[in-house]
Amino acid sequence: MDPLRSNLSRVRIPEPTNRIYKHECCISFDTPRSEGGLFVDMNTFLAFGKDYVGWNYEKTGNSVYLHINQTKKLVPEDRPSKKPTLLAIGVDGGFDNNEPEYEETHNIVILPDYVTFSFPSVELPEKVRLAVDAILMAEGEERKEQLAAWTADKSKLVRMQ
Repeated sequence: MDPLRSNLSRVRIPEPTNRIYKHECCISFDTPRSEGGLFVDMNTFLAFGKDYVGWNYEKTGNSVYLHINQTKKLVPEDRPSKKPTLLAIGVDGGFDNNEPEYEETHNIVILPDYVTFSFPSVELPEKVRLAVDAILMAEGEERKEQLAAWTADKSKLVRMQ
């Protein structure tokens, strides 16, 4: 717990006006489902894949990261899958619409030694718990940008008609 306490000044609790990137690496296309997961800088709220988190640490000196990792849940195959007889999705005789389910885990990681603390934990300092809760509850900036782009496209279509 000492490495975390010594870096507590580098942890910020996000405010509603902060942009939080937690769905995709800001350099590569890594996501929490990628091998190694995603590391969210708890000072700048930028996300990095495992190949770029070290680079960000060297550049900024920010050493506290929220590690988000999603692993596919194993679904037992109770019955053999049937071949579709209809060109339809989600109906009887059509293609199966079941999306795989993922289990999400969260850890606090301190660089450069990758010291890991599991989250949630009552042993973590309150500032860290509040920051992680706020990051996880916030809507990611990527989603906001997608929605804004979709809304802009929709308004262009309305004006064209």
